[in-house]
Amino acid sequence: MGDASRLHEIADAVSQLAEEVADLTLEELRAQAQGDDTAKAREKLLASARRSLMKAEHSLRSVDRQ
Repeated sequence: MGDASRLHEIADAVSQLAEEVADLTLEELRAQAQGDDTAKAREKLLASARRSLMKAEHSLRSVDRQ
């Protein structure tokens, strides 16, 4: 398997993780709406993790294009 193919697979896996974290973020937003006072802090951390994963995916895809 070539390096470009492997990078593409890793970028896809990172993208999937970002989607899963996005789902968890939505769950925390729902918890906030139901009055869970600690959900806001968890939502912020999850949103930050999702952004980091999206940046990582972008970086991997950029390397794949070179």
